[in-house]
Amino acid sequence: MSGSSTSLATFGVLIALCTCCTPTELKQEGDRKDNYGDSVPPGARMRLGTVRWRLGFQVLSIAVSPSAEYAVTGSADGKLRWWKPRDGSEWFHVLAHNGHVTAACYTPDGKRLVSGGWDGKTRVWDSLTGALLLEAPSQKKPILAVAVSPNSRYLAVASEDSTIWIYSLDDTKVIGSLKGADGGSWRLAFSPDSKILASSGGDRRIRLWELSNLREMGELEEEDHGTMSLSFSRDGRLLATTRLDGSIHVWDLITRKSHRVADKAVLTTPASGLSFLKNDESIVAAGFGGLVAQWNVSDGRLTNKVQGHYADVTSLIVAPNEQLVCTASLDSTLGVWELPSWNRIINPAGHESSVTGVRFVASDKKIVSSDRNGQLRIWRGDTGAELEVLDTRSKEIQSLAVNSDGNLLAWSDGLRKLHVWSLGERKELLPLENFSVVLLFSRPVALSPDGKKLASVDQDGALTLWEPRSGARLWTAKDREHKPRAIAFSASGDELVSAAEDGTVQQVRFAPRNEVSIRESKVQTQAIALSRDGRLLALAGRNEIRVFDTVSWDLKAQLAVCQTTTASSAPAHPNDLVLSLSPDGRWLAYSNDDVVRLHDLAGRKQVRELKGHKGVVTSLDFSIDGTTLLSGSSDTTVLAWSVME
Repeated sequence: MSGSSTSLATFGVLIALCTCCTPTELKQEGDRKDNYGDSVPPGARMRLGTVRWRLGFQVLSIAVSPSAEYAVTGSADGKLRWWKPRDGSEWFHVLAHNGHVTAACYTPDGKRLVSGGWDGKTRVWDSLTGALLLEAPSQKKPILAVAVSPNSRYLAVASEDSTIWIYSLDDTKVIGSLKGADGGSWRLAFSPDSKILASSGGDRRIRLWELSNLREMGELEEEDHGTMSLSFSRDGRLLATTRLDGSIHVWDLITRKSHRVADKAVLTTPASGLSFLKNDESIVAAGFGGLVAQWNVSDGRLTNKVQGHYADVTSLIVAPNEQLVCTASLDSTLGVWELPSWNRIINPAGHESSVTGVRFVASDKKIVSSDRNGQLRIWRGDTGAELEVLDTRSKEIQSLAVNSDGNLLAWSDGLRKLHVWSLGERKELLPLENFSVVLLFSRPVALSPDGKKLASVDQDGALTLWEPRSGARLWTAKDREHKPRAIAFSASGDELVSAAEDGTVQQVRFAPRNEVSIRESKVQTQAIALSRDGRLLALAGRNEIRVFDTVSWDLKAQLAVCQTTTASSAPAHPNDLVLSLSPDGRWLAYSNDDVVRLHDLAGRKQVRELKGHKGVVTSLDFSIDGTTLLSGSSDTTVLAWSVME
């Protein structure tokens, strides 16, 4: 350890330019497979979890082909992805829009796909090749909804500027425009005979339009709440609507009267997807809470209910042949159910929401990972096989901390409370009340390697030390001006380092007595990492990373942080930059998007870019020998990378 630090000191300060535009190419390895038969990226040893039915980005829209052979999703990264819903494999994707893909639908013959985006574009694609066929006139405001008439004559597009445009589907020429709800129409639906278009928005009015003359036929006024979703019955006589309070109503378009099918007690939040089933005898809907349910139209009896997702469902669609129900969610996953059994086609092992932490434990024999659903998963360190799933009943897990043998874990939850778990006992050690602290959101927690000390930052920015098994407060920092953004213990547990966004670094040495020193780093710190011997400290800000000798405080390395402009740069985790140092201090890895950038500090090697995640990287950790690097991501997977080529 000390030899590595000494050799690094002889190089002086290393200045490494950002090389995101000219990355070092990885050697192409053999076609390695994960435990589900899918290829892992070049440079990766294995994948924990699966890429099937996982996107890595929030899914905002979904369309299913008439044959139910393919499903297409539109997501926050601007891409349309073609999937095989029965096995969850991605067929191909295209970059469809600059920003969120907000709407998508198939044409009735299944040969074309229409998409709308946050960029105000409406585009028509070849559904088998992904080739762009047509583009409607661009709008200044985002597109909120698209719909194609059953006779394939009309394309309706709702813009945020309240306009509903009617185009000819064959050539996207303008036929006319309609005045929809203020703020834009959230949903559009054509009647089965293509004679009526229904639109809904936040103004409590459902507008009905006659397409032959583009005139408003009338309005259906909802009580108290706007309408989220619309669906015509197969015979066109009924129109189902979902209100913002979570209730579902069915309108008789002849009498213009409605009756409630489902009250807000089931979904409790607005339903974002809706469809009639079984000759209009039942209705299926999905809510913002991730719930998918089915009711009888006649008596409102609830016949099926499943927890489809851990986050809000943004879109629901029933395949035209009524064999499948597909849902898309903000948890970046797809849900696929067979009808009428409601058996979920997919339920593979692995996280079903963003990974928030990943750590090697037990001398690298095991790996522990956490997610935003409050679950912990234990994996084999050599094969990536999933060993165990633990439901902590925590709202979510943030800032996962693990001691060296993996028996003790700590984290903060979505309620900013502190949790301590014994992995050996498979339970939480102490009730939350034992820790008289409310954590500052997104601020970290840290465990000493021996598991005898727990550090946290409270809502006032105070650094506090706890005895994790009793909850006893051991020490609280007196300097309240220093408000840590990142904290880390040395390998011995005798030193705690904290760094703040004001550029200050605090070192606390516990032996023989608590000695506190304050340093100036000039880094607006977001992330921190210590080498195993405690001699090297890496501090990462938005624009640069600095590496210091913790004894002399000499600057050993200064690296420019790559400034990404890709759609994937939107953070999916409280910390939008993550950092790790290998135990010997030779390797430094960081990420602020979906790419892991690896620096060889001692060898002055050019940056390698490890590409393979579909979502933002949220956590990094090196193995004890420094040969393997773990990266967890919002795409729900963990990748294990070979550091040495």
